[in-house]
Amino acid sequence: MLNGGSASDADNFRTICYVDGELISFQATTLTSAYHYNLATRLRRGVFGSPNTTHNIGSVFLRLDDGVFVWEADPTLVGTTIFFKFTSLIAWA
Repeated sequence: MLNGGSASDADNFRTICYVDGELISFQATTLTSAYHYNLATRLRRGVFGSPNTTHNIGSVFLRLDDGVFVWEADPTLVGTTIFFKFTSLIAWA
């Protein structure tokens, strides 16, 4: 399920998503068919100077919320190699 937010959420990028290299933010979603949404309500495109381009059906889409790994790098690590290990998770329905 892709939840929207208020007009303020869209304007302040609290519903931010990544689509093929472009960052977008939106207010509301409409489910058009299974796993297909319309984000036409108060859509903010090219957020943070990202390229505002066209997207094909099936383009990479990622909701940038608490489910995305975020790590603030220590400035003393600049120029070094850092490794991360993530375990996979399989969800059975």
